[in-house]
Amino acid sequence: PTTMDQDAVHWKSFDWKSADINFAKKTINIPRAALTELDGQFIITKDRTTNVQAIIIPAPATAAVEQGAATQVAEQAPWQFGIDELQVDKAAIGFYDQSLKPSFTVIVQQFSGLITNINTNTEKVAEFHLAGNVDGYAPVSLDGKAQFFIPQPQMEALVSFKKMDMGALSPYSAEYAGWRIKKGLLSVDLDYHYDHGKILGKNHVVIDHLEFGEKVRSPHVIDVPLRLGLSLLTDEHGIAILDAEITGDPNDPQFDLKATIQRA
Repeated sequence: PTTMDQDAVHWKSFDWKSADINFAKKTINIPRAALTELDGQFIITKDRTTNVQAIIIPAPATAAVEQGAATQVAEQAPWQFGIDELQVDKAAIGFYDQSLKPSFTVIVQQFSGLITNINTNTEKVAEFHLAGNVDGYAPVSLDGKAQFFIPQPQMEALVSFKKMDMGALSPYSAEYAGWRIKKGLLSVDLDYHYDHGKILGKNHVVIDHLEFGEKVRSPHVIDVPLRLGLSLLTDEHGIAILDAEITGDPNDPQFDLKATIQRA
């Protein structure tokens, strides 16, 4: 980021033993590569901007390209690039929300697995199978497939978190629900599809023995009968199950992902 001290992403090594390069066909293919100790961060600052926004450099307001040069570039066939197998070892992805008091931090670590068929060839579908843990104790997995290099990218992804300590979510529950969390375990399955420019998300949430702590004041509290709703949803074993779907079209100027998630 151009305005922040922290790196958004860095890694220890990216290695491969061989590469097949065909200059006539303009193709580069790496049979197998390894990415070791990737470390990424997503940071929400106190003024609610993100480090991703800090990375993006806006294009000049007037970007004129000569017609002849544009035609010449259009006539050139692009290079095709592919990695058959990418081994990911001990990746860590941190989420930091400094806009809350106290701030919120969660880190997915020891994230390892295999990604296959990363390829600009639009007929090939990439698949990914990765697993790790949250903050050293709660298992997390990511499985799915995607086509990133077609005009309308497509993706199917299932993210699963198991038995996370809900006490860590107190900064959010205090900010938006007006209650701190005393204890509880959270398991979540997020099944998301992105197809032809539309998002379809199915969220399966299991809350195990959630207990609220002290009530707090916040200007962002959402007016919902939280404790009543929880008591109605919780069975005799202390388990509450929530299922919610998210749908939307990011190409619609009125679409707001954050608002859609909050409504769900």
